[in-house]
Order: sequence, then structure tokens, then C-alpha cells
Amino acid sequence: MVQVSRALSKRSFICGARRATDSVSTSVDFDGVGPRLGLDAQRHAGDSGLFLYGNGYTTLLAGEVRARYMQTSDLPPNLVDTRWHSGRVVTMFDLELGAGWQSSTGRLKLSAGYIFSSWLNVVPTKNWIDGVQTNRYGDFSDSLTFDGFTARAEYRF
Repeated sequence: MVQVSRALSKRSFICGARRATDSVSTSVDFDGVGPRLGLDAQRHAGDSGLFLYGNGYTTLLAGEVRARYMQTSDLPPNLVDTRWHSGRVVTMFDLELGAGWQSSTGRLKLSAGYIFSSWLNVVPTKNWIDGVQTNRYGDFSDSLTFDGFTARAEYRF
């Protein structure tokens, strides 16, 4: 099961004939479950303990997106309070490549590499805010990508 939650809040003060505070808060949540299929590979360099590794995974998550946008003011009435939900399938692709060292007993393992992850058919907060502000509640789908260096230390007992 995967749960993803993103939230944004903003508060501004308006000066004029009457001082007021405007607040905007928004959230986009996804809950989903599904299968993950993948492949792990390692290539060891003789008895030195050094190795190269790579792994790739695909995940299909069926779930529901819930989004809310609320804009309030100290002065009545509340300006906007909008909620939206949708069922969807989110596809995730993960790829990691790197190198490492393993002790002769195999109990201690150190590795470092680079990871790339792409999530398709998600609802980014920016798309949700744009949809509310333009009154277009259609397809909010987009993709998110994450990448960066990773390091691991394992001890097996």
C-alpha cells in the first residue's frame, strides 16, 4: 500500500480601510495498492568483494486521489472551499545502478549508486491549484520524477 500526501498553506495580510487576513490551504492525497514486478542483478569481481549492481521495478497502483482547496478570509464569507476525488491507476518506474563492496562472510555490505524514479498519472499540487483557479476540473494527470545518489549499509545476522 502506498500513501502520498502533499499540502501547501499560505497566509497574507491585506491592509486597507479594514485590516484582513486571507489564508489558502490545499492538499492532494493518494492511497493505492498494487503489484510490483522487478529484476535485481549483481556482478561480483572475483574474491575482492567488489560488485556492480542494477535493479529495475515497475509498480501499478490502483487507488483514489482526494484533493481540497480552501481559501478563507477574516471578512465573511469564505471565498473558496472545493473538494475533488478520482479513482486512478498510478504507474511507477524505478531504476538504480551502482557499485559496492561485500565482506568475505557476506554479512556486511556497502553500496552506493544513482536512482531514478518516475511516477505517471499523478495529480501534482500545481495542476490542482490551476484547475480550481480556472474552474477546469478535467484531467489533472501529470508525471513526477525523482533522482539522486543513494548509499546503503547492510548487516546480515
